[in-house]
Amino acid sequence: MAVFSSRKQKNFSPWYGFLILAVIAIAFGLKIFDTLRPDRTPTSDVPTVSYEDIVKEDGEVVEPEPEVEVVLPEPDVEEPEALPIELNLAVPFTSQAPTGNWDALHEDACEEASFFMAVEFYNGRAAGKVDPALVDPELYKMVDLQTSLGMGYSISAAEAVRFIDEYYGLETVIVDNPTVED
Repeated sequence: MAVFSSRKQKNFSPWYGFLILAVIAIAFGLKIFDTLRPDRTPTSDVPTVSYEDIVKEDGEVVEPEPEVEVVLPEPDVEEPEALPIELNLAVPFTSQAPTGNWDALHEDACEEASFFMAVEFYNGRAAGKVDPALVDPELYKMVDLQTSLGMGYSISAAEAVRFIDEYYGLETVIVDNPTVED
């Protein structure tokens, strides 16, 4: 047996939606106003303390000492010469796919192309695009050597040093944390 109700359902009025949105907007506005009030800005006099400051080698927790302001005399050091904002080297350019052939070999030839450009720069080649007919055979030779050395498509910095030493006969070193002077 089916039971039917004769009650009419009320239609949703657009005014209900407007009222809900208005309440939400007012609530967010009050929250923003409360956050931006200058007398409610949080302040803190808590000193910053690192993990090493509070734990000894044996794991015992140490209470931090109160901070003491130390004023050191200004050293008599000349200001270093200002460094330029940027420095652009006139490096010759090649794509890793110089002939536009984006096959599997050239998809992963970015290291080889970078090595080629750097060495050509130090050999004195002028800036500008390098002839693809010159570059492409070099990339194939480089990949062949990497394969014979047991290196994969993407090589690590240590493998790059080994490769550059083998291919170009250059003594290469990795500089950890180089300085501006480096």
